[in-house]
Amino acid sequence: MRRTGDLVRRAGGHGENPRYEALPAHVRGSRNLYALRMVYLLQGALVWLVSLPVQAAQYTPRQVSTPERRAGRSVPRWAASIHQPAPP
Repeated sequence: MRRTGDLVRRAGGHGENPRYEALPAHVRGSRNLYALRMVYLLQGALVWLVSLPVQAAQYTPRQVSTPERRAGRSVPRWAASIHQPAPP
């Protein structure tokens, strides 16, 4: 809520940011098609690329690691690290 208030106060009544208005100034034709091609399709491709490991993991034949196994390994390590003195 505070961030929203800051943005509204800074941008209220000023129109579009001049940097964003100048961005497609050289575009011939539709600015909307330019934005679709240069912004939205690029973002969609990046989201797909970043999500590829998750997509691949859902097709693995077995479960690689369960939360219980991870907790079984990490909780004892964490508990042991509590009682170690900090390095000088």
